[in-house]
Amino acid sequence: MSRWVKSLIKRHLILFLTGMSVLITRVRVMGSTAPLFTENDNPHSFVNGTMLRVLNYNYIYAMNAWLLLNPWWLCCDWSMGCIPVITSLADSRILADIALWVVFGALFYHCCVGELTRTRSVLIMSLAVLGVPFLPASNLFFRVGFVIAERNLYLSCAGFCMLVVLGARHICLHLHSFKQRCQEYGGRKTLYTSALKVCPLNAKEGQKERHRKKERQRRGEEGDRNGQRDRKKGRRRTGKREREMTERRKRDKEGDRREKGQKEEETEDREEGTEDRRRGRRQGREKEGRDRDRERDRKERQRQRRRTGMKTETGRRTGRRDRDTEGGEDRKERGDRGRRTGRRRQEEGQTQEKIQKGRMDRKER
Repeated sequence: MSRWVKSLIKRHLILFLTGMSVLITRVRVMGSTAPLFTENDNPHSFVNGTMLRVLNYNYIYAMNAWLLLNPWWLCCDWSMGCIPVITSLADSRILADIALWVVFGALFYHCCVGELTRTRSVLIMSLAVLGVPFLPASNLFFRVGFVIAERNLYLSCAGFCMLVVLGARHICLHLHSFKQRCQEYGGRKTLYTSALKVCPLNAKEGQKERHRKKERQRRGEEGDRNGQRDRKKGRRRTGKREREMTERRKRDKEGDRREKGQKEEETEDREEGTEDRRRGRRQGREKEGRDRDRERDRKERQRQRRRTGMKTETGRRTGRRDRDTEGGEDRKERGDRGRRTGRRRQEEGQTQEKIQKGRMDRKER
C-alpha cells in the first residue's frame, strides 16, 4: 500500500470519528430524542401521501438551485405559507422538478460514462461539494424545522462555482473550434486536409492528397538533380578556392601573431613605466620623511640650547636671532621699567625738596 493511500485512509478515519463524536454529543444534549416541529415550521413535510411529499421536497430543491443561480429572492424566514404546498399532480410547478432532475441526470451521465479525465474528475468533485453539504437539510434522513435557509447553501456555493467555471470553459472550447473551422475555409489546402482528417475513406479527397504527394516528390527529385549538377560544377572550383582560403588564413594568422607581439611589448613597457614611477614616488616620500626628521631634530636641539643657556657661537647666533624676533617685547619691557624708575626718582626729589623746605622754615624761626 502506497503512502498516499495510507494518508488518505488516516484522514478519512479522523473525519469519521470526529463526525460521530459530534453527533453522539448532540444526541445526548437533546436527551436522545429527535426534535419536534410543527406544521407551521415546515408544512411540506406534513403533506399526506408519499408522492406529493416527494414532489414538494423536489420543488424545494429546485428553489434552492434557483437561489444559487439567481439569488434575487432572499428572506430571513421561509416558514408557514411563503412557498405554497403542491397538493395535486396538475400543478405547473412540477415542471421545475423535472427540469432540475434532467440537468442533474445529464451531469451524472457525463460523470459515469467515458474515461476518467481531469475534466470528469473536476465535475465529480463539484457535484460532491454541491450535494453532500446539503444532505442534512434535505428532509431525507430526518425532518427539519425550516423550508428554505440560505445558510445551508454556503458550502454548496463552492461546488456550484466549480460547475459554472466548467461550463464557461466548455463554451470557450466550442467557440475556439468554431473559429478554427472558419480558418479552415481560408484556402483549398487547409480545407481538403481537414476533410481528409474527418473522412479518410473519401476517394476524391484521397486522390487529391496523393496527387499533391506525387507533385512534392517530383519537385524533390528535380531539386536533387539540380543539386548534383551544382555539386559537380562546384568541385572544379573548390581547388582554387581552397588554396586561396589557406593562403588567406596563413596571412591572417601571421598578422594576428604580430599584433599580439606588439600588444605584449606595449603592456611590458607600460608595466616598466608604472614600476619606475612607483619607485620614484617611494624614494621621494622617503626623502621627505628624512628631511622632516632632520628639521625636527634641529628644532629640538635649538630648544635644548635655549633651556641650558649654552654660550657657544651657535648659541649666540641663535640668541641674536631670538633677540631680533623678541626685540619688540624687550623694548616694551625696558620702556615700562624706565618710566617706573623716572616716577620713583621724581617722587624722591619731591620728598627731598619738602624736607629742605621744612629745615629752612625751622631755621628761620
